[in-house]
Amino acid sequence: MKKMIIMALMLSLALQSCKDKEVADNTVAGTEAEAPAAEAAKTPVYVVNEADWVETDLSGTSSLTPITVKLPKGAVLEKNGNGGVDVKINDEYVISVYAQAVSTMEELIKGNKDLTVGRTTQYVDIKLPKDEPTGFVYTYTMKPEANGFKYNPESHFFHALQTKGGAFFSLSDGNSSTMDANKVYTEEAALKAYEIIKASAKVKE
Repeated sequence: MKKMIIMALMLSLALQSCKDKEVADNTVAGTEAEAPAAEAAKTPVYVVNEADWVETDLSGTSSLTPITVKLPKGAVLEKNGNGGVDVKINDEYVISVYAQAVSTMEELIKGNKDLTVGRTTQYVDIKLPKDEPTGFVYTYTMKPEANGFKYNPESHFFHALQTKGGAFFSLSDGNSSTMDANKVYTEEAALKAYEIIKASAKVKE
């Protein structure tokens, strides 16, 4: 009888050991499975596929904006309040084109850097992955709120053109915004959009 009790106890301990191992394995597996899911939840606001971008004449929308530039097929063009053009690619992504009242390219670039990467009282983790004489790509994160709310990092671009007559225009996506915490403006998309626009934007003269 005593031998049977000992054997039963050993069997019980063996079963409990197997159960504990199974729980541990499931916990680890669950953690690993959740990590990619959490990352996948943060989706890009837009993805750039250059094959879908076609040359577009903005002067048909606003005669004050004599510019041709590659833009995504299906983008909605609207005249904005400054005589320029807003290019709506989706509800959370807009490229704005404006005439700029400046005297030099240097003044234009510096002024827009002051308005973006220069706002150190509002932004942290500021970077310039692309910095050129006629434009730049910038990344930043808004400072956390007092209640602990944290913002996603954002990446945007700014590109400028000068006409033969000395007028200036800018193309930028910095006015885009989203209220969806699961969406992000990625550096990859900003760099790709910047390069396409830099290579294709021309003033009709």
